[in-house]
Amino acid sequence: MQKYPIVINTNTNLKTQKKNIRFEHELLLEIELVKAKKQSFSSWVKQACRNQINQRYNSVESVRTLDDNVKDLVRTDVDATLDNEAQALALY
Repeated sequence: MQKYPIVINTNTNLKTQKKNIRFEHELLLEIELVKAKKQSFSSWVKQACRNQINQRYNSVESVRTLDDNVKDLVRTDVDATLDNEAQALALY
């Protein structure tokens, strides 16, 4: 009895994963207009994804910093406690 290896996906390795996505024709044209001529499409898409992640991460971190420091921004009496509404108001 002969054994045959089963190949599920020939484009796999330990460092990357392939994702099949579709792009609208108009979006592809816009990307080609803005990316550098010598830059590959995949490197441009990867960099755009990294930029998006960094932008969202930085905005979330800044909100967390505000949440952590909101008590320092609001004057309170010794007996008073800062409730959620006051924190939200201070952030606003």
